[in-house]
Amino acid sequence: MKRHSELVPLFVLLFAIVFGVTLFSQDFTTSVNIPLTTYFARVQANPYYQLVNLASVDFAEKNLKGTDYENLPVISRSSTIDAGFRGADNFADVPAGPITSVEMQHLYRYANKISALKLNGKQVIEWLEASAGNFFQIDPEVTDDQILVNFGFDCHHLDQFWGITYIYDVTKPLGSRVARAEYKGVPLSEDMEFIVMVDSYRASGGGGLPHAVPENVVLEWDVDYRTMVFEYLDSLGGIMPELVISWSIKPVETAGKVLFKTGGEWGMPVLEYMEAAEELGIEQVDHISYVGTDDVWGLFEIDLSKVKTPQF
Repeated sequence: MKRHSELVPLFVLLFAIVFGVTLFSQDFTTSVNIPLTTYFARVQANPYYQLVNLASVDFAEKNLKGTDYENLPVISRSSTIDAGFRGADNFADVPAGPITSVEMQHLYRYANKISALKLNGKQVIEWLEASAGNFFQIDPEVTDDQILVNFGFDCHHLDQFWGITYIYDVTKPLGSRVARAEYKGVPLSEDMEFIVMVDSYRASGGGGLPHAVPENVVLEWDVDYRTMVFEYLDSLGGIMPELVISWSIKPVETAGKVLFKTGGEWGMPVLEYMEAAEELGIEQVDHISYVGTDDVWGLFEIDLSKVKTPQF
């Protein structure tokens, strides 16, 4: 079975031609000690997202010094277009081993630059609520199967934040799903100010998420996001930090099954990844089980009662 990274060079070239994406020409090689995938990125905290967010926070800590914002707390968000938005084969799946410009192009596709927004806690919560459109509302009393992930929602608008901890209650309607959101144990509020590290696409208003607009941009750097991520990963010697659960779905018992689809090839690459994730402790998979197929997608059940939550 071919790993997606083996198919990346041709895909990247075709994608660039069709969509006008700037290819990442920097020549480099580093490595990563675990596979990086987005198979479960729409249902839980994910190592790939954490890597991008940690790189962004590290960049901020170095580059906010001497500015008017150096004493404000820093949080970061990341997202990906490669989590099924363009179909069952549209997932990042980079195996452990060398990371070149080709793999980095697959992990972070666009030539975005680095920006910083200044927002308050209330604005951050409103942003989180918008990202919760990723989920369908779940009724715990329904005995029929229910679908969790809304594939009518662009996965690139599911922003995962680092530096705060938060929980979504997917039994609630859209607009009231943030059950808890805190910064260092303190609930987010309007009188709390943050620097929010983003890419230039989001800072320009891309995605239409609340408060991610040019008016809230306070700093910009002419640095490619992929360069930032590569340099951070290389500084770690390719050893990924242990996953910290920064967000989760609120655990709930359901009368029926809660399902989501992910991965092409009828879910076979996902099962392969799950074995590695369990063996290496990459991310939680003991609450996820294979159900079957939905066309070429893999169909999986998630036991919401067993979801691991952040440490507040």
